[in-house]
Amino acid sequence: MWITADVNIPQQLLDAAAKDEVVFFVGAGVSFNPPSNLPSYEQLATKLAEEADEPLPHNGEQLDRFIGMLPDNFNAHKRTKDLMRGDNIHCNSTHEAIVRLVSSVKTPRIVTTNYDLLLEEAAQKQNCDLGRSYYGPAVPIGSDFSGLLYLHGSVDSPDREIVLDDRDFARAYLSEGWATRFLLKLFETYTVVFIGYSFGDVIMRYLALGISSHARPRYIFLSEEDMNGRDNEWQHNGITPIAYPSANKHCALVRAINAWADHMSLDYNAYEKRLPGIIENGVPKDAVDLDYASAALSTAEGAQCFVDIIERKEGQEETVKSKIKREWLSWLMSSDALREVFTERGPKTQNEKILLDWFLVDFVQKPEERDFVLYVLCKLQSSMSDWLFEQLHECVSYCISHRDRRDLIPVFTVLMTSMQGHSAPSVLDEFIEPSLLYNSDISPQILSLIIRPYLKLTAPFRGNGIRPRAEIAWPYDRIEEIDNHLSFDMKKMALLAESSLQRASALLQAYQGENEYSCLSRPSIEPSDQNLYVSDLQSMFVDILRDYAHGHKDQQDSLIYRWWNSESALLKRLAINTIAFSDWDANRKITWIFEHDYLFDLDAHHEVYMVLKEAAPSMGENSKKNILRISEE
Repeated sequence: MWITADVNIPQQLLDAAAKDEVVFFVGAGVSFNPPSNLPSYEQLATKLAEEADEPLPHNGEQLDRFIGMLPDNFNAHKRTKDLMRGDNIHCNSTHEAIVRLVSSVKTPRIVTTNYDLLLEEAAQKQNCDLGRSYYGPAVPIGSDFSGLLYLHGSVDSPDREIVLDDRDFARAYLSEGWATRFLLKLFETYTVVFIGYSFGDVIMRYLALGISSHARPRYIFLSEEDMNGRDNEWQHNGITPIAYPSANKHCALVRAINAWADHMSLDYNAYEKRLPGIIENGVPKDAVDLDYASAALSTAEGAQCFVDIIERKEGQEETVKSKIKREWLSWLMSSDALREVFTERGPKTQNEKILLDWFLVDFVQKPEERDFVLYVLCKLQSSMSDWLFEQLHECVSYCISHRDRRDLIPVFTVLMTSMQGHSAPSVLDEFIEPSLLYNSDISPQILSLIIRPYLKLTAPFRGNGIRPRAEIAWPYDRIEEIDNHLSFDMKKMALLAESSLQRASALLQAYQGENEYSCLSRPSIEPSDQNLYVSDLQSMFVDILRDYAHGHKDQQDSLIYRWWNSESALLKRLAINTIAFSDWDANRKITWIFEHDYLFDLDAHHEVYMVLKEAAPSMGENSKKNILRISEE
């Protein structure tokens, strides 16, 4: 999560802190800035050498060994303690930020390798309770630790208990091993965050002795300067770096720690102060704001605050408000944190339940959001969670039955017939042999239940509104040529084709709320080059019915009447095609077109022109005059 514009804290670490499973390791680096002004380990070694009147350590020398080689009559431990305290040494903004962050966690846990007491001063200044203080070698149990531990002793410890030189480190981490035992259990129990350390610090070499293969994740805040291409080396040691810019005395680190503390302390009131500015312009492009919103929505208070804010935006036009709501819901459906709630499972947490209820109440139950609900169904058509499907079914059914929401019929139609894994038929191409379609032992009624149409939704192109386009799809689509040698019951197949086209038409009309327009899916009823791109089952059914009508002259009148009075645009066009090639005389054909006012129908224009073409050679003068008269009107 981008906690600030400069610092990205891994979500796993944020989660560990939220679960009260984190320990903060504080090193010498936090005490460099004023008014602390304390030395680094290298600066300390140099200062001690100067006071002991010894040569200064050379570059690359092992500093703990160097301090251990100072004269025995020079008390390096006492001088170190003296250097770490004084009237002009006080906590700085980094100490205060760390204390504030640690206090925001349920159980404060700090391990410091510093000797100064500046963390305690920062706690007193902010009235924070860090819990019990411990001083090495009297360390607590690593697997059940809380409070503040001075792992290497403090300025108040006896000289002999200060871990300073190579002999002290050897006792603590090797011969006596009390520090190593503590760290082994600590690292196995808690996620660790190092603050104030760098790659070359002596202490990091010794701390590595406490890392086992069972250790929990470890992180370190590092300036980009200290990183200097060493991130792979840190990763190799099992520590994940969190980079920040070092400019202005590492102020970016202080901002990040304070922002993390703010994040840990968020409640409804805190969300209400910041979320409006993020929400009002839609999903932000700024990573910090986006991560903040995502984190807020992962909590019950944040989710409720989000819903309250987005619904009460006063002074906004409804179109703007609706656009913002839709943008946020689209983002929720695609976000890593909440995608599963829409596609795979029901809500497990209160925040998930709040957000799904928001969709049901403020989208499904609002007439002006009907088309966007269809858009949501389009996005989830191939994968919708059982819980959401059941809730949608219940909500939509209630609104239609008890609130007269007839505008929800398209939503109801898609839900009840066309959602994969719920209401849409299973794809059968791999399971049904083509010969089964023509098996005389399987009734058309059974086949029509198996091979039934459903709606396939397609999201609109940008700028064309939000209502998805619907087209007919079939669970079985392996089209094979029907030749005269294939033995099957033509009447049976005609019944199957007719019922299937009627079902397909009913679906389209229920979705569109108006008469369907079929010439795009099947440009011409008779065989034509225009149909070359059409190869689905629906087109095959058209071919079956056309050939059946042309081959059964004795049934043509009944077929024309039945198909014309159906609600299917394709069946109506089949009726006109049948008229064109029927035994009716030319005047009867033309009169039928006039009586049904279909001369200029857009959907059936091809079939009407075919009637005119077939009738033209023997058309009477009155029919010709009527055509000219109607054309001129």
